[in-house]
Amino acid sequence: MNTNIRNASIYTNLDTYNTDVIRLIYSRRRRERQLHRRITIFVIMTSVILFLGIFLSFSFLSDAKGDSEHEQKMYYSVVTITAGDTLWSIAEEHMDPLHYKNVEAFVGDIAKINRIHIDSQLTAGGCLQVPYYSDEDK
Repeated sequence: MNTNIRNASIYTNLDTYNTDVIRLIYSRRRRERQLHRRITIFVIMTSVILFLGIFLSFSFLSDAKGDSEHEQKMYYSVVTITAGDTLWSIAEEHMDPLHYKNVEAFVGDIAKINRIHIDSQLTAGGCLQVPYYSDEDK
């Protein structure tokens, strides 16, 4: 038992070795630490790449249906302007909440289609084209 303790102390007590052996021991320890760091970095980078690959592959999946029978197309209807109508009141009356986030977006589309400004005064008896969406071919 005493020899085991003495042998163990030889490996931990560097005073018994000359400088070349000490340099070899330190070099070996340094290489082991470098190898351990490289293995750790390799495992971390591999994990990150796998995670990103899985994440990106699922993020490109789409819930959109490829059936053309459920595809809605934009059509236009003609609305006759009555006294007191504004672009905003017509938009509120005819807006489709499935295709427009808010009335302002729908007003912008109506103004663009009819080539008028959003704040234009409408004349009673005039007509406006208003977009709507439908599954049916017309």
